[in-house]
Amino acid sequence: MKIKLENMQLVPLIDMPEFIEECIELLNEEWPKSINIRRISIQKTLNNKPPLSIILLEKENKLIGHARLCPLPQNENGCWIESVVYLEKFKRKRIWKNFDGRDRDVCKRIWI
Repeated sequence: MKIKLENMQLVPLIDMPEFIEECIELLNEEWPKSINIRRISIQKTLNNKPPLSIILLEKENKLIGHARLCPLPQNENGCWIESVVYLEKFKRKRIWKNFDGRDRDVCKRIWI
């Protein structure tokens, strides 16, 4: 399920696997790991519910960022945002603030 937000959209990575390699590169720019370990980690989040990787795309399907959602053990319908990373040129734009107050709703709409 795609969620459109202004000129961006959030999409579960499982729905657009062609972005896996770009996500690996983006994550490794921020938190370096071996490519194989990163690939295994991403594979574990290719789901429709947490643990879940979601990607933020700009118009024309250009990757802007990646986030990982994890389940809340006490609440099967809940999740928490484990990590968020953006391309360097978007970091100062505070894109994630667009989700303040709506992040739970966005998460629910992705997998429920």
